Amino acid sequence: MHLKNPLLFGLMAILLLGGTITPVLSQSSPDLGIVINEVELKSNSGSAEYVELYNSTDNPIDIGGWTIAPTATWKTLEIPSGTIIDSKSFLIFSHVNFWFKDFGEIISLYDNNGKLIDETPLLVDQDNTPNSWQRTTDGFDTDSIDDWISKRITPKSSNGIITETQESTFTFLGKSDKAQYIFGDSVIISGSISEKLFNQQGTPEIIKISIQGPNYSKNHALFADRDLNFSTSFTIQKVLGFKEGEYDVVISYGEHNVNTTFSITDESLSTSDVSESEMLKIMTDRESYIPGETVLLSAETNSSIEYGGLDYVVKNPNGDIVF
Repeated sequence: MHLKNPLLFGLMAILLLGGTITPVLSQSSPDLGIVINEVELKSNSGSAEYVELYNSTDNPIDIGGWTIAPTATWKTLEIPSGTIIDSKSFLIFSHVNFWFKDFGEIISLYDNNGKLIDETPLLVDQDNTPNSWQRTTDGFDTDSIDDWISKRITPKSSNGIITETQESTFTFLGKSDKAQYIFGDSVIISGSISEKLFNQQGTPEIIKISIQGPNYSKNHALFADRDLNFSTSFTIQKVLGFKEGEYDVVISYGEHNVNTTFSITDESLSTSDVSESEMLKIMTDRESYIPGETVLLSAETNSSIEYGGLDYVVKNPNGDIVF
């Protein structure tokens, strides 16, 4: 595609401001967003040679008087007066028999003032197949041969479109209901996910909970409920292999992990002894992040201070405060 003439564009802007803007754009406007979207160079199975034009703009455009010219210019087609191509729409044009040379052809599109609007690279089609040369997606134009691909003909229909997807942030939370237990207590490990994940076979990922402690190892597996929450519980009994000490908990979901810990003390430890040992634990939802991701912090404590808040500082590896 040719760049706009800055002076001409400026003059046109002044004229438009001083006149009436009509629904159909002026035929002489340069670089209108009309492209040659598909070309059938060789007739196959009764299909005629054709050129498909595509309007990538949000407005209908009058292309009456424009011309489609192969390298043999005497086979040039003039588009009939009053031909309108609607926004995001296609028009197909056929002409004489053997319109194009299948051993090598460049096709050009000119407006009614003779200005070159679009031009294909050198295209070759000598195979007896129902394929055509098409832009990889509708209107995709970088003036490169890589813009084009040979595949099954799609006259008057889309070659494919580029859609924008909004990147979402996945969150995964998990914890035990307490940091310290005595024998006979029930441990509740719960959490939530922001969306369900699926493996390469298309089946839902399983939430896996691994508990490791003094001569103890146990794995649990479960699925999130319809509200994307999960929970499991078990009772701490010596006959089940539990002993006093620290236990590490790893909650895994797909490639995501959450780590937490809890401890078991002897049941002779009184409630008052436990409450005297104040605990504050700060956790993140993940172990590692990349720039631009959100870090979720959570905390738990067995101490309560009325109207008290939690102040925290985040430092980088150099010890500089970043938050």
